[in-house]
Amino acid sequence: MLFAIVFVISSLQICLGLGLMKGKPWATRVVGFLVAALSLLAFPFGTILSVYTLIVLVEIDKKEAIKTEPRN
Repeated sequence: MLFAIVFVISSLQICLGLGLMKGKPWATRVVGFLVAALSLLAFPFGTILSVYTLIVLVEIDKKEAIKTEPRN
């Protein structure tokens, strides 16, 4: 059971890393938020890193939204 949980979380983190390196938008929106939300449960260091990760991912998402916003 523990092996399966570790395998799923590490697979998500690898997927996130590859997506971020290639600049894929799904990496920040879907996988990034999912990994950060799961890591919030790892108190205290996981929580601290997850909050920082969420802040960074929200900033990336804001920049992408500004770039793709149509201008009138």
